[in-house]
Amino acid sequence: MTMNPFRVVYAEDDELTRAGVAQLLVQHGLAVHECSNGDEAAQLCSAFRPDAVLLDLSMPDVDGCEAARRIRREQGQSTRLIALTGHGEESLKEAARAGFDEFLRKPISVSTLLGALRAMVGRPMADGLPIPLSTEQAGDALDKLITVPGSPGGG
Repeated sequence: MTMNPFRVVYAEDDELTRAGVAQLLVQHGLAVHECSNGDEAAQLCSAFRPDAVLLDLSMPDVDGCEAARRIRREQGQSTRLIALTGHGEESLKEAARAGFDEFLRKPISVSTLLGALRAMVGRPMADGLPIPLSTEQAGDALDKLITVPGSPGGG
């Protein structure tokens, strides 16, 4: 029996990070729709009805918290929301008030990201699809991509 792909909307304003993370998620069998701001994320959620949404909290125009509020108003609790941030405790408090289900601090390893996605939806992400990278190799690659200015490895 073949499962439908695990559907994810991924909003990140840093183009290089977004492309790298989206590619890794696709390699792990996920169907990914990516965008660069919260307004686009909310629109994609309406059209795509994802299993989970990955939202960077700091994006231009409409940030991740405002996008989460919009998604919650339209879809209620059915879509799982994961906040991605490199900022401190205050941003996590704001994210909690906005309705996020999970909070991940950058830099994020592939195993942490995939584990959070699996836990949020509670079902396998792929059925028999090969995983081209070992978790360790993928984690190393993602750790190099997801960095925060001012952090080790960040700009």
